[in-house]
Amino acid sequence: MVMSSVPAAFHPQTACANGISVKHQCPPRRKHPQPRGRASCAEHARGLFSNAGLKCSRRARCAMIASPGSSSLWLGGLRKRTFDHECFPRAPGRARPRHAAEHDFEVIDQADVYDALRQVAGTPHAADILRDCWRRGDSDARHIYSVFPFELDEFQKLAIKYLTEAKSLVVSAPTGSGKTVVGEGAIWLALASGMRVFYTTPLKALSNQKFFDFQAQYGEDRVGLLTGDTTVNREAQVIVMTTEIYRNMLYAAESGDMVGGIQGAMGVVDDVFAVVFDEFHYMNDKERGTVWEESVIISPPHILLVALSATISNTMEVKDWFAQVHGPTELIVSDFRPVPLNFGFARRRGLDPLFEKGEKDGGGRLRGSGGLRSRPLLHSRLMDDPQIASIMSSDLKMLDKASKLRVNERGRRSSGGGRGSRGSFTDVIQNLDIILGGDIPGVRRTNYAEVPSIPYVVRALQRKDLLPAIVFIFSRDGCDRAAMEVLTENDLLITPSEQRVLRDRVDEFLNVHPSLVNEDRITLARAGIASHHAGMLPIWKSFVERLFQEGLIKVVFATETLAAGINMPARTTVISSMSKRAGDAGHVLLTTSQVLQMAGRAGRRGKDVIGHSIFVRTAFEGPLHAYYLLTKGVDAIQSTFTPSYGMVLNLLKRRTLEESRRLLEKSFGHFLASTASSEKTKKQLKRQRILETFRKAKELLQTVSSSNLVRYQKKREQLKAEIRNLEYMKSGLEKVRQLDIERDLPFAPRGSLLRLESLPSRPRLPSKQSRTEALDYYVDVEDLELEAALEHGLGQSERRSCVSGIFLGPYPRQIAQVPYFAVIGGDGNFHFVTAQHVTFINPNVDDAVSSIFFENGGALANFPDPSVWSRAGRKRFRAEGTPTAKELAQHIHSVDAEAEYGKTDYDMKLAIEDQAERVGRLLAELRGMSEVHDRPDRLELIKAGRAYAALYDKYGMAAEAEANGSNEGSWRDFMSVVSVLQEFGYLDDQFKVTRLGHLGAAVRAENEVWMSTVLTAEEIQALQPQQLAAVIAAVVVDSRIRPDVFVDFELSEDVDQACNSLLYLNDRIMLSQEDRGLGFSAGVDKLEAALAENWAMGMSWVEFMSRTSLQEGDVCRKLRRTMDALRQIPHLPIVSESLRVAARRALTLMDRFPVSDEVTYKVDDQDKARGETPESLRASLRRNRTDVGNVDGDTEVDVVEEDAFGTYNDEDAMVVGQDNFFDSASGDEDDNGDIDDSDENQSESGFSMDQDTLFG
Repeated sequence: MVMSSVPAAFHPQTACANGISVKHQCPPRRKHPQPRGRASCAEHARGLFSNAGLKCSRRARCAMIASPGSSSLWLGGLRKRTFDHECFPRAPGRARPRHAAEHDFEVIDQADVYDALRQVAGTPHAADILRDCWRRGDSDARHIYSVFPFELDEFQKLAIKYLTEAKSLVVSAPTGSGKTVVGEGAIWLALASGMRVFYTTPLKALSNQKFFDFQAQYGEDRVGLLTGDTTVNREAQVIVMTTEIYRNMLYAAESGDMVGGIQGAMGVVDDVFAVVFDEFHYMNDKERGTVWEESVIISPPHILLVALSATISNTMEVKDWFAQVHGPTELIVSDFRPVPLNFGFARRRGLDPLFEKGEKDGGGRLRGSGGLRSRPLLHSRLMDDPQIASIMSSDLKMLDKASKLRVNERGRRSSGGGRGSRGSFTDVIQNLDIILGGDIPGVRRTNYAEVPSIPYVVRALQRKDLLPAIVFIFSRDGCDRAAMEVLTENDLLITPSEQRVLRDRVDEFLNVHPSLVNEDRITLARAGIASHHAGMLPIWKSFVERLFQEGLIKVVFATETLAAGINMPARTTVISSMSKRAGDAGHVLLTTSQVLQMAGRAGRRGKDVIGHSIFVRTAFEGPLHAYYLLTKGVDAIQSTFTPSYGMVLNLLKRRTLEESRRLLEKSFGHFLASTASSEKTKKQLKRQRILETFRKAKELLQTVSSSNLVRYQKKREQLKAEIRNLEYMKSGLEKVRQLDIERDLPFAPRGSLLRLESLPSRPRLPSKQSRTEALDYYVDVEDLELEAALEHGLGQSERRSCVSGIFLGPYPRQIAQVPYFAVIGGDGNFHFVTAQHVTFINPNVDDAVSSIFFENGGALANFPDPSVWSRAGRKRFRAEGTPTAKELAQHIHSVDAEAEYGKTDYDMKLAIEDQAERVGRLLAELRGMSEVHDRPDRLELIKAGRAYAALYDKYGMAAEAEANGSNEGSWRDFMSVVSVLQEFGYLDDQFKVTRLGHLGAAVRAENEVWMSTVLTAEEIQALQPQQLAAVIAAVVVDSRIRPDVFVDFELSEDVDQACNSLLYLNDRIMLSQEDRGLGFSAGVDKLEAALAENWAMGMSWVEFMSRTSLQEGDVCRKLRRTMDALRQIPHLPIVSESLRVAARRALTLMDRFPVSDEVTYKVDDQDKARGETPESLRASLRRNRTDVGNVDGDTEVDVVEEDAFGTYNDEDAMVVGQDNFFDSASGDEDDNGDIDDSDENQSESGFSMDQDTLFG
């Protein structure tokens, strides 16, 4: 933030009770000359007052020498005020005398307040002046405008004006547009009114960053931080927190109990002026989005809500929902960027603009995503790209077929183009979604010749002065490889002076943290290059971020997590691919919102005039993909509201079942469903048709087993892929042969024997026979071809007639600009064919044929005129033969072309035969899945499955709720959760929360019932601290370690037995959830347990990492999640005292660098074992193991452990064993899974750390 200059003698500090006040101190000698003597001091004071727009009404001289910061200067209020002026010049070692002189001052003009605010804009001192204005009733929004050290944009001023009118806000603006200023305006208003403000973010890293920014802006004493791992100044006026913490705080405030580690207190949010939801579009997140929805629903009505979101399409719906469930709300929508954004496209030929010049307005905004007139024009330089040429040259009848599937907004079928537009580029642009999402020829054709290397792109950016840059690559290995390639192939990106500074900064880091980061990362950093992804140590990532912000790192290769709000703006962003892998779905195109979020990192306010975002050509993605992603329109926010165990328990603690139902009816999904039944707009009508498709697909899918359909679909897709490979191999062989034919045929001797084949006809695809036209959109050409193959046999449609003939020579004239050749067929007639018809040439002419040519060569050279030709097939003609031609026909014999070719193409032919056998096996396996395959509507089932998955994925759980037409879907889930809670004793028959239910309501985990069951299980009550850490790590729901990951850690016998016992409990909970259609995760992972136990036992970081192939960032994230779970245990109700003590000690044992550090993750001392250090605890553990080895019997072991740790059992604590919960065991837990690539910055489960009342 740009800071305005402040006069040297004007340093405001604090506020007085009845007027604006600032504290004055004379600057040090080196910055400003010291006043000498009393007269000089008086003149100095008068100069200060003059600068502040005030005048002194007393001419008396003032003798003032005192310590700094002990009195105030009145700048406002009544016309007469008293001023105690203090200066502090003194020689070192001399006593500091204190004197004071009083002066009366009067305000010259109201504008003086604005002048004073401008002088201290962007600093903590402005809050004092604002507070005085508000005390005097002068609450003008223009005061807030003046505290920013830059001129506000119109949408920012309008938003602040609405806040002064006590209205909530929904703000939608592009990344980099300055929407955060609106949240800062809410903070200034809260400080001015003497109230508090909560600033929530979705990421812990973003919370930490905002915390440090706000400390500099508002003062350290005014800003606090609450995340899952840090508490700082919890009584501050401005508190930065994760959204989960705020949601937990609301539940705790309602009940007065502990919720998520937060001790509730009635009225804890009474003095909150506003809550700012930064990155509100996270409400679309499938896993965490419900947190934002719950927070809006249960926020007290007196709190103003400020939702700051990236660009979304349904802003009006969100605003209306806010107004309905919370109170008066205004909508602020802006597409203006203070630093305009230019889009470019990188190919091997260089960097080209993506759009024609002038196709964006001054703010860098695209024209829109509506009709063609509102879309920008693709730049003419890109029109020669092979992707566009391939599509334009392909058979657009396929495009016409696909475009007819589209249902336009009026409900009529659209043919995909206007009159005369068929085959034009306009037709392509209109149907980009079908072309890029379907199987239009040429779209997925590989073209590596156009793909630039990453070092080439970086060199181009360097030449055009477009550094620093962020290059987004969607894999960790890809980031690291690209960074090393740039280091190896490119010239130095930094100047010699920057190189020296970098070397010093990196060496300073290494001196503090030796042997922490591998040598490759150090070498890269010294060259101004770095990677940034979740596999790196958090403290190193933080170091890289600081270097980049300072301009020392020139290129950062990052995964998309860097786009999620972290303040690392660059001059240029590079998007290396327009698709990414999405689990079982394979590679999918990015969404427009994802692209704009990454592109929005470009353009640094105050440093860059224009920001640049570059798309990189890939083998499968060309300029049309980039054009489509930027013009198709942004995503809408959807409801992901999902009742969880914790939410249900917290609601029922203070509400009846009916009251809880009414609260659920405030969800965004229910709001969308209710508005759909009112007056229909064009957008709502389109939405209704989509939901109708969703309903039909769901009804059809209910007629078949979902597991059987999934297996059939997977096998079908596998078969399609193998058929595609077979066709590719066959076409490759045919192309090689055809090139030989085209080269040799014009020079073949007359009389050569040819093998002719008819050209393949255009495929006649079977009818779709759809029950609804909308479902036809979800079937592609390959599906129709496969249906034809299943019905008639594979390859039946490809059979062509094959004949032999005698070559007469080229026809002297071209027909339709195509060369033709004359051949005598077996029927004795002339045949005129192209080289495409010829599949084999036998140049060995028979003697009998040679003699006929010798005797009648002239007659055979006179070909019939085209006027007497008749059509004999595709591009093939026939004419009546002469007697000589019929004589030649008698010497034609069949040609075994395959046998001849087999001599040269044996390997390729063998590979084709093997592939054909593979296809045959898969075809037989597919036909064996009779439940689906034998149904006549199997293609309809395939369409329905794809439609359901696509719509559910795009619209989230709102599709379910709206398809049901009411809130019944959410209420059904709510009652399913209630049923499970009643089964396991968390609710009684009257829906009252039991003692055990209070534990479930307080704990924060992915599955509260599972975690509460573990914490009350008898098997873990006597575990030692490091063993408890291991068990908690095993059950905390995280991405599971893949079985192919190397982990060489031993697990103690006690932990192994405890995990085996917990599997019994886990299976029962999972079966109960499955019976009710609930999918809350729960599991036991012994590999995770081994990691935590060995770390808690004190293994060094170097040795620890040598025993696993996990990346450092993954290890840190897993261990931190375990620590987050441990730190809440001492503050939970009904947990045994022995478990509380063990949890504190386990946390103390695990609190070691680099898992915890002073920058990214810090454990508060109050959460750890009091008076005990990790070294003393480990010494106790070693003594305990020695003592255990010298005694017999379990009883003695327990006594020794009690002596070593002073543990005891609380008689009032509840310890629930297996028999208390379940009667029988069943099932085994499959705990294999994938490593989550999400950033460890993500807020975990809102685990907190404080057992005292949150705000004192």
